[in-house]
Amino acid sequence: MKRHEDPLFETYREAFAQYEAPAPAGTLAAVHRKMNKVGFWYFSWTSLNVYTLSALIAAGLAFSLFANEGGESSALSFTPKAKDLSLAAMEKVITLLPRENEGRKIPVIIFTKGGGIWLNDMAQVGADVIAIDWTMSLSRARKQLLALNKPLALQGNLDPLILFSEPEQITKQASLLLEDLASAPALKPGLHPLDGHIFNLGHGISQFTPPESVSTLAKTVIEHSKALRLG
Repeated sequence: MKRHEDPLFETYREAFAQYEAPAPAGTLAAVHRKMNKVGFWYFSWTSLNVYTLSALIAAGLAFSLFANEGGESSALSFTPKAKDLSLAAMEKVITLLPRENEGRKIPVIIFTKGGGIWLNDMAQVGADVIAIDWTMSLSRARKQLLALNKPLALQGNLDPLILFSEPEQITKQASLLLEDLASAPALKPGLHPLDGHIFNLGHGISQFTPPESVSTLAKTVIEHSKALRLG
């Protein structure tokens, strides 16, 4: 498939157009132009968060790359090498990102929905953090990465539908998730198993989620994480 035949390419081009002028070297538009120059059409399936790179650099935050349909082969049925294309897209974007500013490291987080089966391959693309959805346990992911000698941080991975449950169930499921990771080996000697983990939902949050459910989740994560560390 040629780049101009990609039905999503022009949509992304228009979405990024607002950054086109003026575009200093550290903006999202600059990266997008580089992508155009190398003709990497598959970038259409890999979205960058809609923050300018310069703003992220100034704030010392992180870059987050998503392949929202990456693990769903039916969405990529035009090629027998869907996995390779999806991960190659992420790797290409990562090579174009600045990784530090004024001595501060800027971490890169990658997420592929349903991509737990690709974890070994995802670990090779150059990211600092791998986000996973609820289809894979955090402890299993940690052990698998350490077996590869890839002590990467993890992000995730509560099923967002749990937030439609009763408060007791939300507390129970969030606690079980944290306890699962706490049972795994630490990233490095001297660290707690919960170090190197960003608690997050497995993929998105519904606009219909009750705000009080989010409050319950946040309270549980803060309190139970502290308890596990002290215990």
